[in-house]
Amino acid sequence: MARIYYPFDNFFFIPDEPWAFLFYGKTPESNETAVRFLLNQRKGPLQFVISHIPYSLTGTFNNELAERIPFAIFNILSVVIFYKFVSQLTGNRLAGFVSAMLLSTNGFTVAFGRIAQYQSLNLFFSISALYLYSRTLLAKDSPCEGLSLYMAPAALGLSFLAHWDAVLILPIIIYFFIVFLLNKRVEKKCKLRIILINGILIGIVVLSFLVPYLINLLKNTGNLAYLQSRIGLREAFDHKGNLFTFLLYNPFYTLQLYAVLAFSGMLFLKKTYPVIIWTLLVFAYYTFLVHHAGTHIYNLLIPLIVLAGAGVGYIAKLLPKYSKSLSAVAITVPLVFFYYQSYIIFVDHKIEYPWEREIIMGKKTSKYTHENLTNNKIGFPHKRHWKEINAWISTENRKNKENLNFLSNEDKALSTYYMSTERKQDDKYYLIGIKQPYSFQNDWKMAQISNKKTIHTIKDEYGTVVVKIYFVNNKTLQTTLMNNE
Repeated sequence: MARIYYPFDNFFFIPDEPWAFLFYGKTPESNETAVRFLLNQRKGPLQFVISHIPYSLTGTFNNELAERIPFAIFNILSVVIFYKFVSQLTGNRLAGFVSAMLLSTNGFTVAFGRIAQYQSLNLFFSISALYLYSRTLLAKDSPCEGLSLYMAPAALGLSFLAHWDAVLILPIIIYFFIVFLLNKRVEKKCKLRIILINGILIGIVVLSFLVPYLINLLKNTGNLAYLQSRIGLREAFDHKGNLFTFLLYNPFYTLQLYAVLAFSGMLFLKKTYPVIIWTLLVFAYYTFLVHHAGTHIYNLLIPLIVLAGAGVGYIAKLLPKYSKSLSAVAITVPLVFFYYQSYIIFVDHKIEYPWEREIIMGKKTSKYTHENLTNNKIGFPHKRHWKEINAWISTENRKNKENLNFLSNEDKALSTYYMSTERKQDDKYYLIGIKQPYSFQNDWKMAQISNKKTIHTIKDEYGTVVVKIYFVNNKTLQTTLMNNE
């Protein structure tokens, strides 16, 4: 029987997670200030603020569970708000329910809910902005009353501070504004008030950071080069890469069902045309403008799932009463499958996907290697006892009155985060072999390195050795060669 891992199990950070921590990668000697650090990042500051809350309570970034809890909460709340948004936009609670279930069982959403990074923040504040703007701007009566009037631009601003991907919800928000401004039942005074409130609040929330950020960006050649490498018109489009990433997180049937349900939403053109246009614009953005979008394509899920949910909701309304129970079963079956699929991939950890191939309902997932999976390993559970590795090597160094460094086949960012010594090859050093590492350098015995002997191993919960620590002594070899001469 497969052992099930729970949230309190000690899954270590993925290589990207420490980059969400304030001052990560900076030495005390750099005299870096918080402001300068934030202005030099490639995204907004919100993830650094959120990750600092558990740090303030625990005094360390090394408590993985504490760091991830706030992001998991935002992830869960984004699904709740999504239900409210779609229900309100379509006037159909079934559409809201189906949309929320599709979002919550999607592999991207599940993966993001497991890590301490910006994606869950971007989801929550983007969806909150959509809900609040639709509630305010599409209201038939009194759009100038209530907290939503102020909360909508604040949520939009915070979404930008989570990541610049927030720009992708602007098409539908602009549509909400057009409907609002053309609404003859709303007084001009109210329209002017809402425009001013949005301008002021967005200016306060976003521009106070964005203006100095853009000024700094013009001087930051590294970030400019990164931006130019990711965004811009190209001769070759990366549609295969986007499909590859989607299928990595959602291996079976997800794409097909989304396509069918989205098409059903298109059948109700008079009601869904704004969402159709929004979906096509986001799709075009990732097809023609973004090179190697990676997991950022999750932003396409929001309009696509709204369209899919709307299709289900509107079709159900047209069905006779006696067939509604059958339609409920018809949509429940794939939703249950998507839940099971995400459970197998992200929770049941006996088979370590994507390092190993999972069998889901008789179908086998694709084989992934270092050749086709260099990136996009976000949210997959991985337990390799790095704190135990560091403690053991630190004890050995103290016992032997040495300060030996290490090498590993694991990702450099991940291994150096947990280790107290440097990742460096010397005459004598420790070699850490990780079975199925994030780097996908699966030769964990590292046969090309000679003069090593195994001195310690660590097993997982199933009794399988997943860590081998070797001692490499080239100094002894050099002494032997000199004596032989």
